[in-house]
Amino acid sequence: MQKAEELEPQRPDVQSFLGVYYTSLRRYNEAFAALGRAIEIEPNRAFHHANLGAALYATHQLDESVVEYRKAIALQPDRPEFHADMALPMLVGGNWTEGFREYEWRLKVPHIVALPRHYPQPQWDGSPIQGKTVFLYPEQGFGDAILFCRFAPMLRERGASVILEVRQELYNLVKSLKGIDQLISRGTDVPSFDFHSALLSLPMHFKTTPENVPAQGPYLSADAARIERWRAEVVSVESEAKLRVGLVWGGSKTARHDPQRSLPLEGFAPLAHVPGIRWYSLQVGEDAQQLAQPPQGMQIVDLGRKIRDFADSAAAMAALDLVICVDTSAAHVAGATGRPVWMLEPYLPYWPWGIEGETTPWYPTMRIFRQPALDNWDGVLERVAEALRERLAH
Repeated sequence: MQKAEELEPQRPDVQSFLGVYYTSLRRYNEAFAALGRAIEIEPNRAFHHANLGAALYATHQLDESVVEYRKAIALQPDRPEFHADMALPMLVGGNWTEGFREYEWRLKVPHIVALPRHYPQPQWDGSPIQGKTVFLYPEQGFGDAILFCRFAPMLRERGASVILEVRQELYNLVKSLKGIDQLISRGTDVPSFDFHSALLSLPMHFKTTPENVPAQGPYLSADAARIERWRAEVVSVESEAKLRVGLVWGGSKTARHDPQRSLPLEGFAPLAHVPGIRWYSLQVGEDAQQLAQPPQGMQIVDLGRKIRDFADSAAAMAALDLVICVDTSAAHVAGATGRPVWMLEPYLPYWPWGIEGETTPWYPTMRIFRQPALDNWDGVLERVAEALRERLAH
């Protein structure tokens, strides 16, 4: 693209694509310069304004981002990704009423919804549902399914029968959710139903705001026998430690934002020097290989190799005093089961966590440690180390 710019510096699409690539590389000053040139040359092209909206969102300029997306939508109102992308700065900024409405456009964007659903029955639109059967399904990652399945029982409260689909790995954990009539695994036959809905559409239909998030304590749990097995596993490790702490440092590699949210195990080095802690790895997947070279002075018991599904993760967490993790499904498992969890959040947060603050209405037992600046994990881990010392002192 730089070569193209040399050859045709006045081509607006070249400047706009340069802006996109600079944004992806998080070279934001160069992104703003290129996108500014694109808009100057071709002010009435929706694409340029949407690309500028993305760069502004990535740098926490939420109001300015929405302004640019509105310009894009005014020029090209039927592009679903413009609406879905505009929803993110709205949602993270706390404007959930309009944000949820715009986010409904995501259902028409393939890269957001990996498995789009098409049924002859209508989507539930929030209308009275007494005596009807509603089929609910997740659409994005494991964490989203855990976070938003809390809304399923609210349909039962309105008189509906509820069928909930989850991926097999979640089945044994989500079967503990009270207030649903049938739980099925993805890929099995769906019983007959009258209406259907993606889980992430439910907050809009229930008119959810940051002030009324349904969070009346834990809503998922592992079964007692599984918890006892994992407690035996944890206490079998002889330890004089005052605190048993689980760690998760890597998320799914298929998530587009994984490079921003995950960090290497060696990044936890500042925690190695906090005395009085016994460390346990809850990490699964390829990142667990990093246990071969833990931070110096940090001995870690590998529980992850015995974790088979999310119910195992929940049971292991029940035997620990605290979970420290990046923003991945482990954070949701801990939060949904009421375990104390400290989550490490990248500079651009996932929208439910908002743009600032250490607490979240979604999970009362969660504490959020946010990057103060782009890619600044060192500052985050130093604050976590200090918080651990404070906890041990009391």
